[in-house]
Amino acid sequence: MNNKRVKWIDIAKGIGIILVVLGHSNWFFAQATTTMFIQKYIYSFHMPLFFFLSGYLFIKEKYPSFKAFFIKKVKTLLIPYFFFSILSVLFIVILNLKNLDNLISFKTAIIQIFYLKSTVVWNEPLWFLVCLFVVEIIYYFLSKIKSKKIIVFILLLCSITGYSLSFIINYFILPWGVGIALIAIAFYGIGNFVRGNETLNKITLPNVPVFIICLIISVVIGGFLNSIIVMYLYQFGNIFYLYIGAVAGIIACIQLSQFISKQNIIIKLFEYYGKNSIVILCTHYFIFKILKRINVLNIIFENCISVKGYAYAFITLVICIPIIFIMNKYFSFILGKKANKTLEISK
Repeated sequence: MNNKRVKWIDIAKGIGIILVVLGHSNWFFAQATTTMFIQKYIYSFHMPLFFFLSGYLFIKEKYPSFKAFFIKKVKTLLIPYFFFSILSVLFIVILNLKNLDNLISFKTAIIQIFYLKSTVVWNEPLWFLVCLFVVEIIYYFLSKIKSKKIIVFILLLCSITGYSLSFIINYFILPWGVGIALIAIAFYGIGNFVRGNETLNKITLPNVPVFIICLIISVVIGGFLNSIIVMYLYQFGNIFYLYIGAVAGIIACIQLSQFISKQNIIIKLFEYYGKNSIVILCTHYFIFKILKRINVLNIIFENCISVKGYAYAFITLVICIPIIFIMNKYFSFILGKKANKTLEISK
């Protein structure tokens, strides 16, 4: 993959993770009461975007065996998942030392970690790591099938099965978000197909008409026609709207990433957040918990509900910068990275 493609992928991840923090901040601090349209639009494609990009980057030839692939994914997905899950438990214990009655039992915490049920020990964004792990393992074996038609049929079957499971979530739930993975794997597969097809891959090239058309489609479907999509809670709305709106939003985001890649002033910021999106994903709820306990901020934004979520999102993204630096410098092994590989913060 050439530098240009790496650049737009990092920018797209940067846009995606900023939308994740913004969407969560609106729920966490402002209950999204004044931004429901924006919330619906963000949620219509921001997580499918990450599955798409992961599928786009998947090249089975890079791995000599399934064992090598499995070990790689354990290092980059499962180790961060369990590390931040355990850290989340310890963090919430420390915060509630004066009121231990608010703590969940150890048994409940274990169930949440392995079943992704209710909350992942309150740090909900962690669901993505283990869900992506399941998706990648399944798709690795799917990629061995020579017939693209059979792969498409299996992906379609997975989508229908995953969507059907959303109706019985109160009675039956598969461990490790397998039900969510059955929905998400379609986006992963689409990303992989786009990479491997010269015609489809043209959507990754800058094109103003394509951007405008896809943006309109995604706004209309994601913001108006479909109900809010929360993959983690098995809320998908209309299955056709789900995929059409998400794919349109993904293409629009890719196009926007290409346009941003031409602007040297802001490109570094998006690239930096994109390269470190996992750190932000795993830590921004910690920041939320702390910010919510700062009374000065609560007073400042008490009468500014319409901008409260955005303000807290901005503060969180700024605080993430030193956290990213520390993680990359001292704890890079937790992220499956080599030390000092991503320390450049726009000098």
